[in-house]
Amino acid sequence: MRGDTVIVRAYGGVALVRRVWDAGDDKVYICSDKNFDWLSREDGSGTYIGFPQEDVFVFDEAALAEFNPPALWERLVPYHVRA
Repeated sequence: MRGDTVIVRAYGGVALVRRVWDAGDDKVYICSDKNFDWLSREDGSGTYIGFPQEDVFVFDEAALAEFNPPALWERLVPYHVRA
């Protein structure tokens, strides 16, 4: 789970490629690559934000290259948190 690359549906249907930091309840906590590196150093200098699970998808480079909302969201596989 931690470190997985995902596609996140942000405000306005914008697709963002991000990394998973953690998950809890119905949220997946994601961050940029830069913040992932900072958080991994455990010095508290990085940040992450929680997204509803229904807005987080398995990274699919081919689908992202053909980005055509809302068809993109229908094509992507929902991201499921692994225990």
